Order: sequence, then structure tokens, then C-alpha cells
Amino acid sequence: MKHKILLSLVAVLLTALSAQAYNFKSGNLYYNITSDSTAEVTYQSSSYSSNYSSLTSAIIPSSVTYNETTYSVTSIGSSAFSGCFGLTSITIPNSVTSIGNRAFSGCRGLTSITIPNSVTSIEWSAFESCSGLTSITIPNSVTSIGSSAFSGCSGLTSINLVTPISITEIESSAFNGTPWFTNQPDGVVYLGDVLYSYKGSMPQNTSVIVNSGTKVIGSSAFKNCSGLTSVTIPNSVTSIGMAAFENCRGLTSITIPNSVTSIGNRAFSGCSGLTSITIPNSVTSIGMAAFEYCRGLNSITIPNSVTSIGDYAFIYCSGLTSVTIGNSVTSIGNDAFSGCSGLTSITIPNSVTSIRGNAFNGCSGLTSVTIGNSVTSIGWRAFFNCSALTSINLVTPSSITEIDSDGLKRTPWFTSQPDGVVYLGDVLYSYKGSMPQNTSVIVNSGTKTINQSAFQNCSGLTSITIPNSVTSIGSGAFSDCVQLTLITCESKTPPSCNISSNNNSFKNIPTNCTIKVPCGCLEAYNTAPWYNYQLTIIPPPSLQVQPSSESLGSTKIDQEVDCDSTAIVSATANYGYHFVQWTDSATSNPRTIKLTKDTLLTAE
Repeated sequence: MKHKILLSLVAVLLTALSAQAYNFKSGNLYYNITSDSTAEVTYQSSSYSSNYSSLTSAIIPSSVTYNETTYSVTSIGSSAFSGCFGLTSITIPNSVTSIGNRAFSGCRGLTSITIPNSVTSIEWSAFESCSGLTSITIPNSVTSIGSSAFSGCSGLTSINLVTPISITEIESSAFNGTPWFTNQPDGVVYLGDVLYSYKGSMPQNTSVIVNSGTKVIGSSAFKNCSGLTSVTIPNSVTSIGMAAFENCRGLTSITIPNSVTSIGNRAFSGCSGLTSITIPNSVTSIGMAAFEYCRGLNSITIPNSVTSIGDYAFIYCSGLTSVTIGNSVTSIGNDAFSGCSGLTSITIPNSVTSIRGNAFNGCSGLTSVTIGNSVTSIGWRAFFNCSALTSINLVTPSSITEIDSDGLKRTPWFTSQPDGVVYLGDVLYSYKGSMPQNTSVIVNSGTKTINQSAFQNCSGLTSITIPNSVTSIGSGAFSDCVQLTLITCESKTPPSCNISSNNNSFKNIPTNCTIKVPCGCLEAYNTAPWYNYQLTIIPPPSLQVQPSSESLGSTKIDQEVDCDSTAIVSATANYGYHFVQWTDSATSNPRTIKLTKDTLLTAE
């Protein structure tokens, strides 16, 4: 019975919380607190039909006071007045900077609205289905208008733009279905400085000259205009919006003026007839999937101004045979050139620090790649299935610290490596082939990283020596090495390891594995995951001293070999003799010696 009462109380509390969507009420409006000093107008409950049911006009104040704190009203929140059919007028103060999604959706009684010069964004569906709205004034502070912002405004015939217009982004459906849009003649529709859309069915072999003064070619402006064969873009244009020319299959060439700074996501996606494009030095970013499926494109030069190549930027550009990457690009996105089967070689400039996953996956014609000296990571399957790749040239010194375990698999470069340990620069990349039982491995001196999964499932591995150059051991590097019983780690600073349960660098190795560490370093290694195993000291080199003849003199060790492999020795000559030198030609006596191996010194 007690449990039932508790459950009932929880249900009541949850219902109360879901019904109340505001922090406080002031006057006839509801508010949410958004920061210590700001608030937004919101609704009373999740039942929008009952919100402000008797409200016919509203004046939003620039500030409100609650619990002795004054808040600036900076936004009209999502669905704040949604479904307020009786609302005929609204006054918005200059403190408001954004009008949220569906804020006035369905307010069919509104006939006009003035948006103050403080507002910068009108979110999606903000005025959707405001069927009584006949005119709207958009100030020069507004930079973006979301999708369907005025969709279904069946009375909207007038849009007044305060000059100069500052809009840089209008979603393709923002004004569709309004009389303002449908009354435009077929052809290119502009909204201020924005080429908003191509309206109607485009005839075959159409050429378009974009109006001088246009700043933005909007999102989806010419999407699916298969009849477009050429377009002239003036120097006033600064950005080409998302999907602006998507699936314009008749477009064969385009020159982008040097005023353009960004090419939006999917801007030229599916332009299969495009054979050439000139990207000017003004462009700094190439968006996601900007040229995907441009199968006719045969060469591309990415200028020095570009800093990033987006995900899928040139995916499946199968006709692409030549790519020049500018020396300011720092990252090559996921799948950026995946499926570019016509590429035969690629040079990654020194500016690039990361090659993301699948970046060149399936580039079946790629035979060689040169990787600049700033690349630190090669992502998952970055060169996977590059079935002709035989040569990888690393600019020295190589800075690579992370290569995904599948990054270069299924390439001739990898398959042609002899069975055993495979290196790429300073990285121990992988163990290739079937490991024999009772195998001991000595990692090359100078190696910096043992890659993730490098020895995974190598059940024959029994011991490994890791030099002091290694600074990191990747996830699962020794996972399931079930016979590994001895690890000799020569670095005084423990290499970094993955210690998570799923990707532990030493997952499933025997708990009785002995890890030998340098003298004086037990405390440093007494951290995860090293303390899980039996830590022992690597003894320093041994030292012995002797005179060339006991009748001539004597020798002794004044300071035993310490953890730095340093010792002090001396020789004393008998009467009538004098010390000449040690057998290694050193003449100091006494002398300090740094040992690199077991040593026998003789005094002459």
C-alpha cells in the first residue's frame, strides 16, 4: 500500500512539472529564466490551445522583475504564443534578439508585425500559418530566417526590408506557399541581397546571370534545376548556400568569384556533368558533401586560403584524377575523397594535422601517397581498400602518433610487408601474419607509439621489450595476448595507456605477467594499469675493476652503480709505479663512468 501511495505522488509531481512550462508570471505573460540576468517569454502549459486563450494584444516589456531580481527579456521562446488564435497585435521590445521556433505559429489573427532592430534570428516555423498576416518588416539586424518561418501565411503579400539587408541565410522553404512568393514571376527570386530561389520549372539549356549586388546564393536556390547549363556569379557574392546547385546535372563548368568565402554543405552535390570548377583564394572552407557524386570532375585545386575540407566533400568523384591540396588545410574530413577511384597519387601538405576516417577509402587507383610532417593522426580505414597503394612517403621526421588499426589494411603496402612487426615512421603499426608460439619481440629504438590493437590476439607472444622512446601504448595494443608473461619497459616515465575496461591496453593478459621497470621507477609505475601486474626492477649494468697486475697496484669502486648507471672508480699504484690509463683509454683517476652495458675495467 505504501508503494502505491509513493507511485501516485510521483505521478502527480510529474504531471505538475509537465503541465507547468514557466518559471514565473508577470502581468499577463509567462517567463522562463535563461540566465542570471535574462529571461524569455514562454507559454503556460504544454496544452497550447489553452495558452493566453483570452489574449488579444500583448506588449512585451524590455525587462521584468521577479523575486527582487530584474531580468532583461532577450527572446521569445519556442511555441510561446503558438495557437493564440485571438491575438491581433504584439509589441516586441528592442531587447529581444531571437524569435524562437513556432513562437507565433497559428496566430491567424495577426495582420502585421514589426520586428525590432535588435532581432538577429527568426527560427523555423516562427510565423507558420499566420493566415491573417499581410505584411512583415524585417530589420537590418536579422541575419537568418529558418525553414517554414512564414510557411502557410496565406495573406502575406508584402515584405519590407530595411536597407541595407543583412540576411546571410534564408532556408529554402521560409516563404514558400505565400502570395509574396507565388506572385513572383517564374525565374530567379531575390530577397534583398539574397538570391532566394528559382521559381517554377526551368527550361533546358538555361543560362543564369546573377544580379550584381547579390551577396548570398541561398540554400537550395537552384536545387534540382537540371536545365541549368551555365551561371555567372558576380563579385558581390560572398557565400554559396547549402545545396544551392544540388543535382544541377546539366551544369558543366562554373567560376566562383574571389569574393566568395564559403561553399556550403552539398552546394554542388550531384552535379554529374560538372567537369571543371575554379575555387578562388578567398574561400576558407569547403562544406560537407559540397561536391559529392560530381563524377565528371577530373581535377581540383584547393587554394591556400582553405583551412578545412569537409566530410564527404568529394566522395564518389570517380572521374577525379588530380587533386592539389593547399598548404593551409589542417584537416581532411571523413570520407572526403572516398570512392575517388581515378586518383593515382596524393600529396598531403605539411599544414595537415589529421586525416579523418575513410578519407581515401576505396581509392582503387591510388598508388602512392606523401604524408607531410604535421600529420599526427590517420583515422579509421583512411586508406582502406586502396587496392593499388604500394608506396607511402613520410616527410621526415614523421609526427604521426596515432594510426587506426584498419587505417592501411587491405592495401598492397601492408600486404607486401613481411610477416612480423610493421612500422610506419615512429609508430609500431601492427603485427602482420600468424605469430609463432614463444615469440619474443624487441621494439625498435626510436619508436614513439605502439598502435592500438598492434598485437591484439597474438597468443604466441611471451615477452616484449619496449624502449625508452615509446611514450604511448594504444587501446587494446596487447589485448588477448594470453601467453604474455614478461614486459620490459625501459622508459623512466610510464608510457600513457588506455585504462578503460573495454579498450584497456593490456586487456586479458595474464595477471601474473611481470613488468620490469628501470631502477628507481617503481613508484612512478605504481599507477593504472601497471600496478595490476608484478612490477620488478631492471638491474643496472654490472661493473668490475681490476689492476693489470696486483704487483703493480690496486683498484676499487668508490661509488657503486646507481639508478642512472653511474659509478665512481679509482686506481692506486704501488711504490715505484704510476697509473697510466684505463683499458678504454680514459686517463682520469678517480673517474666517473656512465655504463651502457656490463663492464670490466682494467687499470694500467
